[in-house]
Amino acid sequence: MFLKKKKRLLEWQNTLLDKPCSKLITTEMDLIIITEAIIKNYFKITEDSLDLLTTTINPDIFFKRLDLFYKELEFISRIEPYVTSQKISPDFLTLAYNKKQSLIFNFLKGYFSSVLEKISILKTNKSKACSLQSFYYSLENYKSCMNEENINYYTNLYNTSIKNYLEIAVY
Repeated sequence: MFLKKKKRLLEWQNTLLDKPCSKLITTEMDLIIITEAIIKNYFKITEDSLDLLTTTINPDIFFKRLDLFYKELEFISRIEPYVTSQKISPDFLTLAYNKKQSLIFNFLKGYFSSVLEKISILKTNKSKACSLQSFYYSLENYKSCMNEENINYYTNLYNTSIKNYLEIAVY
């Protein structure tokens, strides 16, 4: 019984440490306190990330924060078995992982809407075409994060819109 508990505490400790240790260097109570502090911080980061993910129209910010969001969720899922005061719903973690492409799709819609707003005040077709090209090329670096549906979505938005301005714009 004692060896089983010690093994669990050692696993718990190593989950929290950057460099795993072969010896138990802390007490169970310390592990509880540390875990609770860490989980509170990670939840704050994921909440802030989610807020930013639903409001930003900057691809660099969005995809960096998306990456951070999922790294934090992955860590939360690893320490979840050791959380004592608040249980993390497995449904929450599964839902969050399944929502990644939905978050990206909603970002693409918002980002494209902002491009259309910008285009509506531009004077020349050449500048409008440049704005659309900037939209398209700013997303190219993040294709690996997207499923085929999202890639097709933003590519179709671009192709459909750019035709209107490239026919008229002279380069």
